[in-house]
Amino acid sequence: MVVEVDIDVEGGLESPVTLRIPVSSKRPVSVLVVSSTDELASWLTTALGSERVRVRTVREEPELRRAVFSDSPLLVLIDTKAPADIERGTLAAAVRDLPDSVTPVIWAVDDDFGRTLAQNLRAVAVFVVELQRSEGEEPLLDLVRSRHSAD
Repeated sequence: MVVEVDIDVEGGLESPVTLRIPVSSKRPVSVLVVSSTDELASWLTTALGSERVRVRTVREEPELRRAVFSDSPLLVLIDTKAPADIERGTLAAAVRDLPDSVTPVIWAVDDDFGRTLAQNLRAVAVFVVELQRSEGEEPLLDLVRSRHSAD
């Protein structure tokens, strides 16, 4: 299921921009967490419940690429508080290759690893949601909730 959302974009665009955001209907939102630990995945499941979110942690680049197709996630969440043992350039390439239906998210973009990864992705014109740890966990929960359809 896809929901269309109109957004305002600064920069003098003449016509409105509409984003098509995939949402999960009648099943939990699938999220892949790229991390060296299961901590963030466990926290998400506890906070939102297994009826709303299905979370899997991946630690290596080949595992990430396989899981993208086997799990059909709507979000790939890169945990820079506990980074997986994947070189930044390799991780950036894997994120660049994600299907259009997957939204990449950097959690804790306010640390060095997250900042550098975000810069690498912007340099190759990859859209990524950047969440700062200093903003707390609520924006992350809201992002996952936004992918769950009430229908």
